[in-house]
Order: sequence, then C-alpha cells, then structure tokens
Amino acid sequence: AQGAKFIVGVIRDITDRKLMNLALEEGQKKFSTLFETNPAGVVITDLNNGKIIDVNESIEKITGYNRHEIIGRISTEIGFWSHQNDRKKIVKLLEEDGSFRNQEFEYTDKQGAIKQGLFSAKVVILQDKPSIITAMFDVTEIKKIENELKISEHRFRDITLSMADWIWEVDRNGKYIYASD
Repeated sequence: AQGAKFIVGVIRDITDRKLMNLALEEGQKKFSTLFETNPAGVVITDLNNGKIIDVNESIEKITGYNRHEIIGRISTEIGFWSHQNDRKKIVKLLEEDGSFRNQEFEYTDKQGAIKQGLFSAKVVILQDKPSIITAMFDVTEIKKIENELKISEHRFRDITLSMADWIWEVDRNGKYIYASD
C-alpha cells in the first residue's frame, strides 16, 4: 500500500535481567553492611600479590593503622606479622582448603606491641581476581586472663598439696568438686 505508514517494533522481556540486577544490588548492600558494621577486623587482600584491597573500621581499631596507611600495601611491608612465616602458613592453608577458621597467630600493631589474634579466612573471587577475605579478633586480653588463671590454679594446687590439712570444695548441691590428697 502506497503511502501507508508502518511501525515496526521489538519488545524484549527484561524482567529476568531486572530481577538479577536487584538481587545483585541487594547482595552488595548486605556485604557492605556486614563489612562495615562487623566487630571483627576484616581485611580483603589480593591473593596473587598480597596487597590489601580494603579494610573495615574495626581493623583500624584493632591494629592502630588508618585504612589509608595500609590499603595498597602488603601486610609484611607494614610489619603486621610478628612471625614472617605466618602469612606463608595462611596462604598454604588457603591453597589447600580454600578457607580456615579460628586459627591463632601473633601480629604486631602500629605501636609495635605483639598481640594474639584469632583469624578466619576464605578465598573468594572479587572483580574476577582471587582474593582473601580475612576476619580477625584481638584475643590478647583473653589469652592474658587465661594464663593468669592457669598460674593461679597452679599456685592454689601447690598450696593445698603441700598442706598437712585436708582441703575440699563442694558445689551448691553438696557435690565434691575438689579434694586435696
């Protein structure tokens, strides 16, 4: 038909793509919230070169380092590990299993104090690069208290064993929980 006008159109259903984008955004918000509000110190490191990609606020409080002092650097550069082989041990654990949980390592804070840390880490792919997400707690005070308790218990045991008198302790139910020899 001469002079007739036609409109040609293509309709593409993008519902799935929109839903995927919404799910991705929600996942990013969750990760960001967990990262920033986590009481554990969290460090994201490039697995290949060891450079620190990002840290949360808790890591600043735990180590004394400002995020701008450590992002882009390697933990061994700033003297973080009290024992230089510890990073190698961590990388080996991650290469073997892809993750580890609740491993204790000594670290050195910005002021040079050697502290005890409880570390967990997992290898993940971020922006197409293998990365390590590490969470850590400073357990220095807990370890100090545990050690003091052991010393106190040992002292108590030594005193009670050296006495001629019989010493006992009972719980609330009258059950013996300690008796000297």
